[in-house]
Amino acid sequence: MLLRVISDVHSNLPALKAVLEDPPGAGADSTLCLGDVVGYGADPSKCISLVRKQCRLVVRGNHDAGAAGQVSLDRFNWEGATAIRWTRDVLSGEEIRWLSMLPHFHELQEFFLCHSYPADPESWTYVLRRNQALASIEARKGQVSLIGHTHLPGVWSEDGQYSEIDSGDLESVRLINVGSVGQPRDRDPRAAYLLIDTEKRTWEHRRVEYPIDEAAARIREESLPEVLWQRLYRGT
Repeated sequence: MLLRVISDVHSNLPALKAVLEDPPGAGADSTLCLGDVVGYGADPSKCISLVRKQCRLVVRGNHDAGAAGQVSLDRFNWEGATAIRWTRDVLSGEEIRWLSMLPHFHELQEFFLCHSYPADPESWTYVLRRNQALASIEARKGQVSLIGHTHLPGVWSEDGQYSEIDSGDLESVRLINVGSVGQPRDRDPRAAYLLIDTEKRTWEHRRVEYPIDEAAARIREESLPEVLWQRLYRGT
C-alpha cells in the first residue's frame, strides 16, 4: 500500500494542490493528514474542502483547535493568533464543527498518527530534542509515529538519533516528521510531504515546487500580517 502523508497545510491552497498533483503521490492508495489544515494562510475553507475530499484520516493540529475555540490564543504568537481570529470569521459553522471533532491521534496498521508529540498528543509539544524523540518512541513501542508541527522534515531511529536524509527503509526509523505543505521552515520553500510504501517497506520525503506568488498574494488580499507571506519565499 502506498500512503501519502501531509501536514501543516496552513490554508495554503496552491501548495496543497501542488502536493496532491505530484505524480509519485498521485497514485497513493490513501492520503493521511496530520493536522493544521488552517492557520497562517488565506484559503482555509478551500483547503478544508480539499482535505475532506482527499484524506482518509485527519488528526487535529493546534491551529485547527485554535480556530475551533479549543485552545487559548495566548498560546500563539501575534501573527498566528491574528490569522486564527480571521480564520474563525471566514469559516462556516459547519467547518468549525468539523475542526472541533478531529481526533488528537489515529492508529493505522503499524503507524501512530498525531500532530505533535506521540508521548502526549494533546500537549502540542514540539519534538526537537533527543529526549523528546526517545519519549515518543518509548510511548509507541512497536509503531512508527508520524508527526508534523515543527515544519521540519526528519527522522529518528530507535535510539533517538536524528537525520535529515530524504529516504530510507521503515525498519530503521521509529519517528518521522513529514514536514509542512504550506509553510516549510527548513530554508527550502518547496512544499513537503511523505510517501510510505508498506510493501517495499520504504519511506521518502518529497518536495514540490508551487506558485508561492499566488499564496502570498492571497495573504496580502486578506490583509493578514505581512510576515506570513514573506516567510513563504524564505522557507523559514
